[in-house]
Amino acid sequence: MPIRLEELRARTPPELIGEDRLCRGCSYNLRGLRDNGKCPECGKPIKLRDLARFADRMVDAPLSWLRTFRLGTLLLFLGGWGMAGGLMTWALLGHVWCALGALGGSIAWAAGTVLTTRPRPRTPATQIDPDKEWVVWRAWARASQPMWTLALGGAAIAQATDQASPITVIPIGALMLAGLVGWWPLMMIQSNLAYWASDTDLSVSLRHASWSVGIGLGLGAGVCLVIGRGWIGNPVMGIFFFGAWAGPICVSLGYILLALLRLWRLGCWVTLSHMHSVMKDERLRERATAARVARGGM
Repeated sequence: MPIRLEELRARTPPELIGEDRLCRGCSYNLRGLRDNGKCPECGKPIKLRDLARFADRMVDAPLSWLRTFRLGTLLLFLGGWGMAGGLMTWALLGHVWCALGALGGSIAWAAGTVLTTRPRPRTPATQIDPDKEWVVWRAWARASQPMWTLALGGAAIAQATDQASPITVIPIGALMLAGLVGWWPLMMIQSNLAYWASDTDLSVSLRHASWSVGIGLGLGAGVCLVIGRGWIGNPVMGIFFFGAWAGPICVSLGYILLALLRLWRLGCWVTLSHMHSVMKDERLRERATAARVARGGM
């Protein structure tokens, strides 16, 4: 009588999870738990496919991929600062030239999106085809994030030509909304990559940012649109609006900018760790070769 796979798994004794793995329900760290148990936080069963999702490690990825990922995380960090600072300055001062910082930041942000959403490289331990992983999220993020550049460029042109009418404001708002909606898949991909690198805390922070920070970005876009519509040059209304809304916006943006800084530092760390590992292996091979030569000469 043939044995079914379910029966074979049932006969296999449970094992302890020896590395950082997040619960798919609540992002609780499952390290030290049995692989056939349940999450102590949310009670969701631990699935074997979740544990084997990242059998490989980011530090073992090719150096060229790691360097590109590090560059992409740096562009995301600088682009996030550029857009945040540019939008805030533009909203407060109302000058067209203030849009240049936000526009440059959006270009860096779009480039960073492309570089950090590439498929993961294949390694001997890879179990899932990276080309079939997060396909929809990747396409969603790459198509939506350049919309920030189009929206900011259109807003700057509309203000410079004094064409702030519904005909121009509605398309600009739609482009900003498209970029805002694309924020979620981008941050989810970064969260999964941090999870792949075994940085559980950063993975959870990015996962939370994928939902919460969108509100702050939406308010920031609203600040620029409302001020651009009629409050430019009115210091009293500008200061009131900035004080009422900029506080929550700054908190939200500060949260994600800190997470992006940690993501860039993660990219630096895995790149250096890979280089140190390669150098260590080379030194071990040289010592082994020297030992063989010494034994052969005796």
